[in-house]
Amino acid sequence: MMRTPRAIHPRRSERSALGPLTTAVVVGLDLGREHDFSAWSVIQVVEEPTGRRVTMPEPPILSAFRHGGRPGPPRVCAETATTLRLRLLERDRRVPYPEVVARTARLLDQVAAFIAAEAPPVDPSSWRQASVPGLELVVDATGVGAPVTDLLRRANLAAVVRPVVITGGDTATVDGQRVFRVPKGHLVSALAVALESGVLRWPKSLELREEFERELQGLRARTTPRGHTAVDAGPGEYGAEAHDDLAMSVALATWWALHAAGAVVV
Repeated sequence: MMRTPRAIHPRRSERSALGPLTTAVVVGLDLGREHDFSAWSVIQVVEEPTGRRVTMPEPPILSAFRHGGRPGPPRVCAETATTLRLRLLERDRRVPYPEVVARTARLLDQVAAFIAAEAPPVDPSSWRQASVPGLELVVDATGVGAPVTDLLRRANLAAVVRPVVITGGDTATVDGQRVFRVPKGHLVSALAVALESGVLRWPKSLELREEFERELQGLRARTTPRGHTAVDAGPGEYGAEAHDDLAMSVALATWWALHAAGAVVV
């Protein structure tokens, strides 16, 4: 049964503790096949002060105007670090694809409201006429995901739709239609880097946290006969069916957040 998306707004006390927030939010959508789960994740990209100050050279373009092309004095700036805050996990099983599109539209409207609250002004009347700056939907466009991606693109969503075809090769590419073809190993590697570096974080109160962490622990890498790296969901707990839908939803969003930041090049 479809559930109404829960509120993703952080508590007021948490907002003040975070300091200035960016407006970048990435939603990952892993589409289920037939009897599988479809999963959504919401990651907020946050620029946080580290408490340190760093010395930066003046940009050349400013030197050209201010000092006749000669290097200007260095500037002392507050250092910031980027973190990825996992705000929401959702999944539902055996959901018809038109319902997936409708559910995604409602979730994106809610995220757009969150962005508007954090970085006004955003004209609410524009949400369904044009994408909200800083809001991206990264969707698994593999197999049956291709026609669903077409439905999402025609649904006049509040986000820019970024289709990702998950492949079994070793090279990531992008075509003229802005469809990314990314090996599953690259997506999982981006997730692993974000986890090991502490860039990706989530609260203990996150719903589906235990299921998500169990999926992370179950991911297994193997080498195919052709020498490529493949990643599979590990065996389920006590013989239960294995899933990686939550992990892949977060991997899609994490990969795009790092790619958009220039940490992953396609």
